[in-house]
Amino acid sequence: MNISLLVFSRNDASNAISLAQSMRGKVDEIVIVDSSDREEHERLAKWCTGKAKLYFAAPLGYADLLRYYGISKCKSKWILYLDTDERLNERFLLELQSIVASAKCDAFAIRRYEEASEKNRGNFFTWQTRLFKKGKVAFTGIIHEQPVVHGRLCTLSDEYWIEHRTELMHHGSNTYNKMMAFEMLDYSTLNNVVLDYARKFFALDTSKASSKLIMGFVALILNAYELLGLKKKGRELSKTDYLLFYTLRSMGYAYRQRHFPKLLELWRGQKVWLESLENERAELCRKHGITRKELFELSMQLYKKGIIKYLGFDKPERIDMLTEDYKRGMFKDHGIDLAISLIVEKYKKERLARKV
Repeated sequence: MNISLLVFSRNDASNAISLAQSMRGKVDEIVIVDSSDREEHERLAKWCTGKAKLYFAAPLGYADLLRYYGISKCKSKWILYLDTDERLNERFLLELQSIVASAKCDAFAIRRYEEASEKNRGNFFTWQTRLFKKGKVAFTGIIHEQPVVHGRLCTLSDEYWIEHRTELMHHGSNTYNKMMAFEMLDYSTLNNVVLDYARKFFALDTSKASSKLIMGFVALILNAYELLGLKKKGRELSKTDYLLFYTLRSMGYAYRQRHFPKLLELWRGQKVWLESLENERAELCRKHGITRKELFELSMQLYKKGIIKYLGFDKPERIDMLTEDYKRGMFKDHGIDLAISLIVEKYKKERLARKV
């Protein structure tokens, strides 16, 4: 088989079915990892019979934690990963197999138009690595990170794109934003995160000399700033540097959207965001009985290992065990709260083991 379509679904059977139907005949295999409530899961299961492979996994609040699990269920050489509210444009659909057949790389960075509709794709896009060879990507970081490609990354022509359809989106609150409480940075981690944003923003193939030159220049600026500012690598960012980081990130997205807000307004907005984030961190510490210093230490571990590997979710059997425990009602939390509980409890056990 050449291409497996990988889809993650949570109480969104209609869109999952619609997406799978649009891809039938275009891919060699359809794999759906579903975390829905019973009624929605049963509805999806009825449709999947003979049409798609369906697997149930415990709901963890967002699909990122199940990526390795989903990939393990795919049998094809290439994997196309799409969300239930995403669709390929018509030309991409028609030429998908030929693109893969003639590929001279290990993964493709593809334009994803973020505010598309059925009739208009809009102007705002981000680069997404969604079509890749199995075994050639690794996932690091905390939330919505693009994979690191172990091989050559190519940018797909602007004739092909993914549409993030506004009419198909879930408009409820995105509770996965709670994971941002773990986005605590020291000056060493900051460098890696900024370089990763540069890589994703420009869809850089880091095996190319030109890409290495850009990454090296960015690293030079960061190191110079830290040296002149007497910043220590293991120290958490100051409030001002957090604000600078969030503001620069927002400016990058504003540039991509061709929308340039006033810098003072942008700075004030990021200040409000940081304050809300600190409140979220305080609530997380209170609920789980850890200090802010411990939360910072935990965050550093998550950045070092990546949240998926930290929880052992790069091993499919770990997800299977978790799912069985979930079915037996062994957890009081579900969704993003379950994910956060698993992270903190693992940290507390490791901290206790170090003290013994």
